[in-house]
Amino acid sequence: MRIPSFEPQRTLPCPPAPGTSRTRRPVSATTTRSVRRPLTAVAATALLAPAFAGCSLIPSVGGGGDASVTYDGKDSSAVQSATIQFSGQGTFIEPDTLDPAEYSWSGSGFFITPDGIAVTNNHVVTGAGSLSVTIGGEGKSYPVRVLSTSECLDIAVVQVDVDDPVPYFGWAKGEISTGSEVYALGYPLGDPTFSMTKGAVVKADYAFDTFDNVVEHGIQSDATIRGGNSGGPLIDSEGKVVAVNFYGNDQIATSNYAIGRDDVLPVLDDLKAGKSVLSLGLNLAALTTDDPYGLSGIWVQSVAAGSAADKAGIEPGDVLEKLGGVTLAGPSSLSQFEGTTEGTMKNYCDVLQTKGVDAAIEVEVYRPSTDELLEGEVNGSGEIEVTQSGVYGGGGNDVPTGYTTVSSDDGRIVVSVPAEWTDQATTPGSGETQLQVSTDLNSFGALAAEGVELHATAYQALGTPSDVIATLDNGLAGVGCSPASGQVDQAYDDGYYTGLWSVFTGCSTGADVGVVVVDSVDGSASGYLIIVGTFGEAATSDPTVIQILNTFILS
Repeated sequence: MRIPSFEPQRTLPCPPAPGTSRTRRPVSATTTRSVRRPLTAVAATALLAPAFAGCSLIPSVGGGGDASVTYDGKDSSAVQSATIQFSGQGTFIEPDTLDPAEYSWSGSGFFITPDGIAVTNNHVVTGAGSLSVTIGGEGKSYPVRVLSTSECLDIAVVQVDVDDPVPYFGWAKGEISTGSEVYALGYPLGDPTFSMTKGAVVKADYAFDTFDNVVEHGIQSDATIRGGNSGGPLIDSEGKVVAVNFYGNDQIATSNYAIGRDDVLPVLDDLKAGKSVLSLGLNLAALTTDDPYGLSGIWVQSVAAGSAADKAGIEPGDVLEKLGGVTLAGPSSLSQFEGTTEGTMKNYCDVLQTKGVDAAIEVEVYRPSTDELLEGEVNGSGEIEVTQSGVYGGGGNDVPTGYTTVSSDDGRIVVSVPAEWTDQATTPGSGETQLQVSTDLNSFGALAAEGVELHATAYQALGTPSDVIATLDNGLAGVGCSPASGQVDQAYDDGYYTGLWSVFTGCSTGADVGVVVVDSVDGSASGYLIIVGTFGEAATSDPTVIQILNTFILS
């Protein structure tokens, strides 16, 4: 696809040819993963209230008392020394895909005892084949052993193999009130440099359910949380922990969420002792309520080896449709506020709360890779068994499972696109690579078919993002496309790439077009994307657009 008037401005040989912050990026020679999570739910729920009765009382746990680190409002070295960065690697199957992919990622955490016991998020550690930490931003790497997790709370407790006693955090006491000063600590964007952002509590003791956890005593603040901050501490003005960070929305300043102290402390002793708390050993994501292939339930991204789910024969890429006879997923409580359509973990966690994690629980699973329905029990006498084949009329690669990962011939461009986009072409150049993927490339070139065109170049080889997007904007206007209100030349930042994006609607062919021009944050590459579809002015909530922007890699 050629946007008129853009090509003459190129300085390199020219071959023919937009937000929330949880999706992992595939490992490549130039890519490091920072855990980035799209939030999908938040509303009052009493799901965990029965089990956590009396949770406002602070029990005696490791990490409390006068020996824990403090903060005086000026010197952050003490709290930095007790904040750790995780590096993980493992194989996952992302929602609406078939193929397993190996990923690297990073997250944050914090010590709660001097002998190296630390807290982080479940999604930071579950499914990792290898896991290590660095302490306080220093270079030395330490091995980690996961003691236990809670997938419903998105909390994990680990043991770091330290040589000497380490600094550790204590927990805040008393009421956590709206308006109180807080700081989000961690290592965002995979950067080993310690980060500390200041803010205030927007909502305290806030109940919400999301696509991968259910929280009764959450904290919402305007202390910025970005990809890589997951699992780090949210502390008060004295350096005491009020919550565990797990999600931030770059587009909404007040949308930074943390799992409150009063959710964590009642289960902390059990987690330290290695007991599962509302967990079957899974890394999960509730499917969106408008999943493009009509799948409903909770997607299994990875399975902890030896867990109850593993023993039951549940595999990565499975969809949990029912648990204990209860249909899973459904709209999450933050969907309307966040402008998303993700489902929720509420029903899943409600069943675990009622039945207990050690009970035999009936489960129904759809396996897209074989187009089969399987039934059986978790904690039962054997593995789940096939009860129906050809559920959607296919099998294996013939089953429409949503998205597939494609790459340019030279490996410079990688992206996940809808599985039905089977027409693909790469145009390599000495300084630039172009990848086009569509249902029909001939029609795509005329803005008459869905698809995406990606360009990868050396850093700013075509100019700055503002230079390039101005040309693209003018070209789209020149072929009869109209700029979407408030969606032209907007700032783009996904933690890996920064730049600008625009949306144009009502093109002469009836198509809508999104353009994104980016530089990689490490200065290694630049490029742009042209996405053609029928998303109107709702490009930022369109599932296909989100999938492309969450997965593209330019090198």
